[in-house]
Amino acid sequence: MIRTGLFAAHRRVWLLSITLATFVLPLNPATAQRVSAEAFKALDDEVSLLKETIETSYNQLRKLRMRMGLLEKGSLQYSDAVQDMQRRLLEINTLRKQLSELEAKVLSKAATKDDVNKKVRFHANLRIRPQLSINRTDLNADLNDDDAYWAHRVRLGLSTGMDSWIRGKIVAQEHRRFGQVRDERGDMGLHEAWVEIQPEGAPGFWLRAGRMEWSFGAERLIGRDDFSASGQAFDGAIIHWEHDERIQLDAFYAKIRESTTTDGDTDLVGLYATSRALKNTTIELYFMGLFNEETLLSDTGESMEEMKFSDHIYIAGGRAEALFFESLRLEAEAVFQFGSRTNPNNPEDELSHFATAYFGELSYQMPVATRPTIGAFFAWASGDANPADGKSLDFQTLFPTRHGFLGTMDLFSWSNLIDVGGTLELTPPGNFGVFTAFHYFMLAQPRGQLFGLGGAGVPDREVGRTVGMEIDAAVSWSPTPSFQAQLGYSVFLPGDVPKELGLGSDMAHWGYAQMRYQY
Repeated sequence: MIRTGLFAAHRRVWLLSITLATFVLPLNPATAQRVSAEAFKALDDEVSLLKETIETSYNQLRKLRMRMGLLEKGSLQYSDAVQDMQRRLLEINTLRKQLSELEAKVLSKAATKDDVNKKVRFHANLRIRPQLSINRTDLNADLNDDDAYWAHRVRLGLSTGMDSWIRGKIVAQEHRRFGQVRDERGDMGLHEAWVEIQPEGAPGFWLRAGRMEWSFGAERLIGRDDFSASGQAFDGAIIHWEHDERIQLDAFYAKIRESTTTDGDTDLVGLYATSRALKNTTIELYFMGLFNEETLLSDTGESMEEMKFSDHIYIAGGRAEALFFESLRLEAEAVFQFGSRTNPNNPEDELSHFATAYFGELSYQMPVATRPTIGAFFAWASGDANPADGKSLDFQTLFPTRHGFLGTMDLFSWSNLIDVGGTLELTPPGNFGVFTAFHYFMLAQPRGQLFGLGGAGVPDREVGRTVGMEIDAAVSWSPTPSFQAQLGYSVFLPGDVPKELGLGSDMAHWGYAQMRYQY
């Protein structure tokens, strides 16, 4: 509207100018004077009208600017109000989530206290796993080491609480192959039997003693080894203390081997600290000691004599795991060992022991259907290229959960080994899971020992670095929390090292189908 008024005013000025140029200038003086007076009067009227139009336009422009200023001020106030409402809604959702978690914890603790301390709970775990292996022990197709069999494991147990401060658990286990006679092997025994004391005046503190499963960190050093035929349990005691679920300490002791004579024992002690003070982050620090005293028959070249072997190994390390942006996961672990060992090849020689191991993994879960997770990992453990130099550099693996860490075929131990590879996991609908992995194995020391596959000894020369490649694939299905079915297949393609160590060069295959029910 303002632009239209101004345009009209300018148009009038232009028309008046044309009128003057056309009619006034060509006339004679008298006529020109009369026409000029009329023209100037008309011009004066037009100028007055033009002034009024301009003044009206400026007034309208000023009012419009004032209105725009008020609108901008109101818009800013509205934007601040919207942001404040969004912040308040976020706080409300956060508080609601914390309240739900708190209610769930209270209900869980109440149910646990009711189930554990007032009732006897029965446990049952049945696992059946047919499996087939081809060339898995020697990588040589000319030697018949193919094996196909059905394995099963049954665990029956109960747990109870005599009062609010004491409880216990007993689990009996039998594992065997189908067709195996009961007394052919000692496969039936006590898997767990422990008593736990929880003083009511010391929240977060408990003491457990007996035979029990242990699981620390990612179980690369101490774990349950559940996929194996019998699993793994420890005879000993553990003291646990935690504060506000942000920090916890575990001090433990286990008798690994008890000698009935003066041959010596094997003992494991340790302290494990875990902190979750940082959001989506777990930090673990630990210190352990493994002490082994053993008397064995040794060939001196002339006769077999009893020789004493001893290992005094101390382990210090740390592990960290963090989740960023709800989809990017990072894990790292570093382990250092030091102490002394008896030379396995010369019992009269004591070796100074120092070994290290490292692990790192980075994975990312895509926010799309099936939630694909892509990961890359690196594992390294030191090896000893010269056992005769008075030093022990082979990393001692302790009592880990082997399955899945260095491939699902479980061919190798975490010593003198490098493993580089990647993983891909999918979560399709219907409670299915898909897992694939690739491993590229190498020796950390070309003249060191290959631990695990075929029991190859210490080489007397360099045998190369490439051990081989492994490809794993598995599909799982869990329609209920109590039942799981899994189908897996793995193939190993050997490199130069197995052949140089006297093993074969043929591919190895391993497949299995597992069904598991627990109550």
